[in-house]
Amino acid sequence: MYLFLMVIHVLLINKGVDAETFTLGYITGSKRRDNDLEYQRPGLRISGALTLAVEEVNAGELNRRGHKLDFFVAETYGNEEMSILMTADLWKKNVSAYIGPQETCIHEAKMAAAFNILMISYFCTHNETSNKKEFPTFARTRPPDSQIAKSVVSVLMAFNWTKVTFLYMNSTMFEFNKMSTVATTILMSFEAAGIAVNYCRSWNEPYHVTHMKNPFHELVRQTYRGTRIYLILGHYYEHIGLLMALDKMNLLEKGEYFVVGIDIEFYDEKHPNKYLKGLLQKNMDFSIIRAYRSYFSIVASAPINYMNFTRLVNKYRQKPPFNFTNPSANVGGIVQIVPETAYLYDAVHLYERSLLRALKNNINPWNGKEMLSTLRGIHYQSAMGYMVYMDENGDAEGNYTLIALDNRPVKGYGLYPIGYFIGKEQGTNLPVTHTGKIIGGILGALLFIITVIILIFYKNWKYEQEIDSLLWKINYKDIEIKEYTEKRTSQVSLNSNSDGDFRYSTIYTQIGLYKGQIFAVKKIRKKSIEITEKMKRELKVMRDIRHDNLNSFIGACIEPPNICVIVEYCARGSLKDILENEDLHLDNMVISSLVGDIIRGMIYLHESVIKYHGSLSPSNCLVDSRWVVKLTDFGLNEFKRNEECDSNVIKTLHGKLKEIFTSDSIIILPNFYNFNYCY
Repeated sequence: MYLFLMVIHVLLINKGVDAETFTLGYITGSKRRDNDLEYQRPGLRISGALTLAVEEVNAGELNRRGHKLDFFVAETYGNEEMSILMTADLWKKNVSAYIGPQETCIHEAKMAAAFNILMISYFCTHNETSNKKEFPTFARTRPPDSQIAKSVVSVLMAFNWTKVTFLYMNSTMFEFNKMSTVATTILMSFEAAGIAVNYCRSWNEPYHVTHMKNPFHELVRQTYRGTRIYLILGHYYEHIGLLMALDKMNLLEKGEYFVVGIDIEFYDEKHPNKYLKGLLQKNMDFSIIRAYRSYFSIVASAPINYMNFTRLVNKYRQKPPFNFTNPSANVGGIVQIVPETAYLYDAVHLYERSLLRALKNNINPWNGKEMLSTLRGIHYQSAMGYMVYMDENGDAEGNYTLIALDNRPVKGYGLYPIGYFIGKEQGTNLPVTHTGKIIGGILGALLFIITVIILIFYKNWKYEQEIDSLLWKINYKDIEIKEYTEKRTSQVSLNSNSDGDFRYSTIYTQIGLYKGQIFAVKKIRKKSIEITEKMKRELKVMRDIRHDNLNSFIGACIEPPNICVIVEYCARGSLKDILENEDLHLDNMVISSLVGDIIRGMIYLHESVIKYHGSLSPSNCLVDSRWVVKLTDFGLNEFKRNEECDSNVIKTLHGKLKEIFTSDSIIILPNFYNFNYCY
């Protein structure tokens, strides 16, 4: 008995004494007061992301260190006074960080600074809170709308457009009054960049082309004589109004005027044609298409691979403590999420990242100023699907896209991406305006024939140049190797040990920082490597092939002893990890989504120049942070040829079949045998 008590005592000393429960204060508006019929209740749609993220945190490194993450929910009913009161109430409950608030944030952020508690907002866009002298504990995962000003200035400077007329909506309606805040920031950015504003005008209410008087006719009459470049901040259907007014006065015919649109809403990549018609219009007015030759727009970038995340949030919003219902669940419908859902999810995981760093470096987790310092200047993978940079002010930098008119074979006329703004470097692939005259038919035909011949030769020459240029080659010294301290059983990639059963083997996924992003680094067990022409072509194909359900090949290092390949890093490991995790229960909807991802990846591989996978198994199906499956370890047969075997791995033939080749085709049934093995 005495020995048993001693054992219990030792266990308590080693694990229990230092264990902490860190509590988040979630400030949200998910309910209405009895007499309020207008409040949109954003929390009703997004709160499932909180429970999802907290559950993931508690299944990860924080839990392995003996700690736990919990949260209180503070309801604001969309009222600023209630939001301030809830901020104080959560402080009395000794929360370690605030997640929120919902709409407003200036007073709440001031209070968080006074309490010295970290506040990570997923909703607030007020520009004032970027001032770290006034708000030293405030960070946000939703980029301030004002950040679009950087991209606007970048475009104008790229074309040397230093004199502009600026139009924006100055509405009294609550959901639109943020436009004036963004407009103020843009005007300040113009002054700092030396861009002169000839005229600054505004209209009062949202304009709809179908049933309202066009306010831009009068604005154009007031300004056109002293203007060549118009900037319009508003919704896309209001941009149409300006183009219609300019077109009516025949100002766009000679290419002397140009319109730059600014739309803070997210780009709708599924419906690019919607930007050419009013909000309530069913059919496109083709008479206005020509006006779009003198127009492009800056919009917030669209989310990437959002559906799996949407399904998970829908599942978790119905769980305690929220228990929100889904009225369309009986017919298979789901509640469509908004970007703030991803920002809320990101906020929780950013707090986890800050907390783990604080615990590692003996930083006080309740010191908000020091906790904020752990987040500055970092990159993180957002649930939006792309990497995000957290700047020195604790603001997540926005991702923006430049869109312009195009007529594409399947979708037809619409506004399509032509350029992106990435990281700190503000402008890339900026477009050139087209105002050339139509060339005569005969001359055009001759020119077309000559151009086709030249393009054929150029394409072949460029292809050979790309092969010889070794664009896939990476200097190992440019990779900052990160020590992987998280110990877990993983089958992230079978790599060259494609016959191995890693069920009882503990391996460490080597990761490295390359050009500011985290990638997986896979060693190739070869003492040396000879680059042949066939290998060059293979590596170029691997570098060029891209699909949402394929693990992207970034490049390779070929200098001994660091021969390795650099590929996309998937945070959740392999499908085998997930299937063998007894603590993780996947519902039919998530499983169906994972199966669909594998099928889409295999179909793409079989239709590509690679033609086959060759080693499909659960271990070679990686899952990223958004629960998207990405197939890995295909191709690179020449590069990995004659690779040495790992003597520590016991090889088996479990789930393996040799692929059968014929003289003119590849029989792909074995891949689908292995697909059955996955499930």
